[in-house]
This record gives sequence, C-alpha cells and structure tokens, in this order.
Amino acid sequence: MYNFSDSRFDEFIHELGKRNKHVSKEGQRLLDKIKPGDGLEVDRGFYRHYGVYLGNNVILELNGSTSGKNKSRLIDVDTFLRDQKASDVTAHVSHKFTLSQIRERAKNAINHVKLPYNLVTNNCEHFMEEILNGKHESHQVKSVGTYAGTISRGIGRHWDSLYKKNSDKKRKFYRSFL
Repeated sequence: MYNFSDSRFDEFIHELGKRNKHVSKEGQRLLDKIKPGDGLEVDRGFYRHYGVYLGNNVILELNGSTSGKNKSRLIDVDTFLRDQKASDVTAHVSHKFTLSQIRERAKNAINHVKLPYNLVTNNCEHFMEEILNGKHESHQVKSVGTYAGTISRGIGRHWDSLYKKNSDKKRKFYRSFL
C-alpha cells in the first residue's frame, strides 16, 4: 500500500509514467482516446472492469481478491487492457469533480481503503463512481438485480397461473364426487 503526502502523489504519478515508457499498440490507441480524470470501463465478456485514468499511462483500479481485501493499485494501460483491444474500453468523461479533485480523491482512496471488496456491494465500479462522482453505486449490479427481479417476477406469475389452473382442476375433481 502506498502512503502519499499531498506533494508526493503527483510526483509519483509522473515518475511511474516515466517507468512505463513501453506501451503496446493497443495501449497507445487507448491513450489516444482518453484523458486524465476519465473513468474507464473495459468489457471482459461476463463482466465489466473499471478504473480511473490519472495521466502518464497510470490507472487506479480496485482489484478484488479471494480474501475479500481491497487492493487499490496503480497500473499501466497495458495491464488494464490485458489482451483486449482499446475499442473494448469505454471512457466515462462526465464526472462531478475536477482533475485535481479526482487526483486528491484517488490519493485518499489509496491511503485509506475503507470497505472490503465485495462483488455486489463494493466492487471496482463502486470504487470508480466514488472517486469520480462521490456516489457509491454500480450500474452493472443494478442491471443484474433488475434482470433477476424480472425473471423472478416472471417465474412467480407462471407459478401462480399453474397453481390457479390446478386449483380449478382440483375443485372440479372434488365436485364430481358430491
């Protein structure tokens, strides 16, 4: 874990960027379409992963672990992309805070990790939204919840209709004996 004073954070980002000189072609394509302060969303197929671009080829991400501990870390663009294309990344350019405020929030997030990682209540999207907008929310969790709710309501309606059909049959069956 990093521990930064106010003045050291920007210096560290600058130095880290210098060390990350080699950038793949896909990484360069991504750097050409983003700017410092952008939230990043990469489609990993089954899920989406999020981070905050701080400049100088440095991205802050929250990486969950099986132990449930937060690992906020500073990584380069290629590490964020893995084997994916820059076209798989969406930049979130609309945010509540200025770049200096975002960097301050990022520094504080690195120094003071509060909640353990949780796929539903504290994931990388919650982390990004908290830094960019001051809101602890995850749109992908909400959409999964909405989808699950729709499915369960559909199953419930189907179950109710089966029960009603069977109830009518049972009544007719018992009435035949009376």
